[in-house]
Amino acid sequence: MTLSILNKIAEQHYVATADLIEELSRQYSIAFDRRENTLGTYLSVLVATAQQHAKENNTDAAYAITATHNLFYPAILKGLESAGVKKDMLQSRATFARTAKTTVMRYVVAGGDFFAINPAEVTKAKLRELYAEPRTGDLPEKLIAKSGEVILEVVRKLAEKNIHDARRELIKAIDMLTAELDKLDQQEDDDEDTPRITGHSLHRTQPNGQQPSQA
Repeated sequence: MTLSILNKIAEQHYVATADLIEELSRQYSIAFDRRENTLGTYLSVLVATAQQHAKENNTDAAYAITATHNLFYPAILKGLESAGVKKDMLQSRATFARTAKTTVMRYVVAGGDFFAINPAEVTKAKLRELYAEPRTGDLPEKLIAKSGEVILEVVRKLAEKNIHDARRELIKAIDMLTAELDKLDQQEDDDEDTPRITGHSLHRTQPNGQQPSQA
């Protein structure tokens, strides 16, 4: 999002006109699209470069993915730092890169054909379709759905008395759910950044006997 519109609003002590809000909304949409495109492009780059690495160095897919990730990750941190991201926030901002690696690795571990992936069309959702765990029952889903219905019913009843209080409480609930979603995203990245296989090694040992380190 451009700083000009943010500066304009700040200069007016955050008292804005409808025109300014329209521009703020437009800039938000542009920034959101750019973010999604950037994340999608990085996944494509990771896949394409790892495919090339594997073919040129005669390594397996998992080794190539890890080696490519290890090559790109320092550059990602450097780019974030040069953009002004504070050091204590670098790892958090770079989660997208670790998650991209994790998603591709899980696809490979689940038996997916890494070299059949089209980098121009790959998405995390498509890769996750293969390694998604089978559903064993829908009780948790039903409980979550029921809880959502209860929250909405309480908010509606509160709105009948005071719509401002209802709005405030609904925002609190949304904030709590959003925070929990962020935790799940981070847990997915932390728990299985490096897939494990029992019984045999995930990586083929290279000529020098070394395995690529895990970032």
